[in-house]
Amino acid sequence: MTQATQEMTRRPEAEAPAPTPEAEPVAMGPVFSPATDITETDEAIRVVSDLPGVEEKDLQITLENRVLTLEARQRSQAPEGLDPLVEGYLTGTFRRTFRINAPVGEKGIKARLSRGVLELTLPKAEEARPRRIQVEAG
Repeated sequence: MTQATQEMTRRPEAEAPAPTPEAEPVAMGPVFSPATDITETDEAIRVVSDLPGVEEKDLQITLENRVLTLEARQRSQAPEGLDPLVEGYLTGTFRRTFRINAPVGEKGIKARLSRGVLELTLPKAEEARPRRIQVEAG
């Protein structure tokens, strides 16, 4: 594995997923950790992840017990019937796992993949949304 590939797959400790009893899946070829931004509002959690070269059919998103997993297969872009002599970048699998800090309402989850960028909106469950409490005088 080249140093550049090691840098692409390295994750900061703060973003590492909590250990799970399941074994990590084995993939053919390199496994990349896609650059991802997560933002939060009172109503939803928004995830934006870079997945260059990934098509919708090759993307799997799961949410189970507040653990969000993104997994995608990037395929070679060589025209059919031609064998590439030189490829400018490695292709492989993208995989990233996050623990979501609030309960998510299953209805209304939206995922959109456009030009290699995944935009995922996870609406918070009603019990996780902030409420204003009316104070009575008296």
